[in-house]
Formats: sequence, structure tokens, C-alpha cells
Amino acid sequence: FPARSDLDLLKIKNLNKFIKRGYNLIINCAGLARIRECENLKINAAKSNIQSIMNLVREIKNYERETKKRVRLIHISSDVVYKADKGNYKETDKLDPQNFYGFTKMVSEQIVNTLKNYIIIRTRFFNKKNLKYDNAATDIYSSMVEVEDLADKIAKIVKTKFKGILNVGGKKSSDFQKIVKFLPQLKKISWKNIQRENSVNISKNSTLNINLYKKITKEIN
Repeated sequence: FPARSDLDLLKIKNLNKFIKRGYNLIINCAGLARIRECENLKINAAKSNIQSIMNLVREIKNYERETKKRVRLIHISSDVVYKADKGNYKETDKLDPQNFYGFTKMVSEQIVNTLKNYIIIRTRFFNKKNLKYDNAATDIYSSMVEVEDLADKIAKIVKTKFKGILNVGGKKSSDFQKIVKFLPQLKKISWKNIQRENSVNISKNSTLNINLYKKITKEIN
């Protein structure tokens, strides 16, 4: 995959050159995902998570119009587009982001939705090789998956003909349960203590209903 130095979605000439290579599948993972940074630096967040997607979608449309070819875009969104308080969210549930990061991801979805051939993946993931936590909450629940597991799930989705919005994740468990497997020294903390130290709303239960994912990938090896 291209490095940011080779492909910056905010640089139109750079992006145009990339699109014209003729890829039939693009997986977009770019963006600013740190919730507190998005809240404090809203202009940067809007550029990274909204303007960049506007550029990408526009260039895909231009390429499709010029070549009469279709490009399939898989866009990585987030579970924070939901209110993230009751869990078991379905793709059809109301969107109600509680912070600016979630708002930018919701808007980016609306932009991607103007394409003919797209998949929006709502998910949450972490990298076991880059964990920088001292503690994790025992009462914050999600369907978060390790990034390598997410990559395997996306590989299955690519083999389908699915178009639209898809929740992708693992079993419901707490942040502590997920991360302590890789950081045995991890300390326990509560959602209340984390929220008390943050001006940004912290998700309490963003678990996803992944029945649609299971259905469309059932026959995929």
C-alpha cells in the first residue's frame, strides 16, 4: 500500500496520478482517529476525515466518467457514528455521533454513499504491536478487533458482491478483556474514571450487530 509521502489525499495532483493507475479496488484507511485530537483540532480533523474523502470520491467519479470503468471503494468508518451507549447496533440504526470524530466519520460516509460501488465498514480496531496503555476499562464494551483480524475479515468481504454499509467486528467484551491478552501488566479502570478526566464523550457500549457480515461471508473461505 502507498505511504503518505506517495499518496496524500489532500493533494489533488498526487491523488489524480494514483487513481489513473487503473485500480479496480481501493481500500481507504486514511484519516485522523484520535478522538481528543479531533475535538481539539477540528480543522485538522475535518481536512483529514472529510476533505480527503471528498477529494478521493471526486477523483474516482472523474476516472469512472473518463474511462467508463467502475472502481470499488472500501471505506473504513467507525462504530462511533452510533450513539454508542446501548450496544448491539445494526447498520440501519440511527446515527448519533457524540463527538467531533464521530461527526467527521458520519459525514465521510455520506460522501462515499454518492458512489455507485462502495462498501462502508463500521468497525473499531487496535494493533497488538503498538499498544501504549497503562490501563483499560472493565465496563466499556465494544466489538473491537485486532488489526490483523480486521484485515482477514476485509479480505473475505472483497470476495463478495456486497455493496453498502457493513458492521465488522468481534464478540462483545470489555476493553480490558481485549487488551490484557497482549499487555498482562494492564491495570483496571472504570468508564466513570475515564469520563471524569475527559471533556470528550467516551463511548460506553458501542458493540455491533454483525449478523449481516456473517451472512454475506458465510460461504467464503
